[in-house]
Amino acid sequence: MLKGLTKRVREDEGFTLIELMVVVLIIGILIAIALPTFLGARNRANDKAAQSGLRNALAAAKTCFTDHDTYDDTAGSGQVCDAATLATIETSLSFV
Repeated sequence: MLKGLTKRVREDEGFTLIELMVVVLIIGILIAIALPTFLGARNRANDKAAQSGLRNALAAAKTCFTDHDTYDDTAGSGQVCDAATLATIETSLSFV
């Protein structure tokens, strides 16, 4: 009886190398499938952020034009829609 129990304990000591390699292979396949999906979502999020920034910059330029009726100081009024003016209108962007 004791002999059968010790044999059973020795058989259940751990995983074989082949079992571990199969698990590593499955994890590798899952990563190969998931990684492009993750990177695609990240790129789409960056694209949307850039579009949002451009929309905000356009809104700031339109606001400046509405306030001063011009984008530049050709009339000599001293009112110009330059980077500093746009930065005060839309503080979330960096106008260069």
